Amino acid sequence: MPEVLRSDVNRALEQLEGEGMLVLLSRETNDAAVVAGGISDPVRGRLTHAELLCDL
Repeated sequence: MPEVLRSDVNRALEQLEGEGMLVLLSRETNDAAVVAGGISDPVRGRLTHAELLCDL
């Protein structure tokens, strides 16, 4: 989705987490692409994975 800004995706994921729809997680990985694509959180570190808590 090249027309969507990464900051908009991050904001949407953070909003869904705030609404209790998913949890953003920091998982150990050696995959540089996964780390680079993660969301930087000052408290939780690099958030690289999302766990759905309910059907979207």
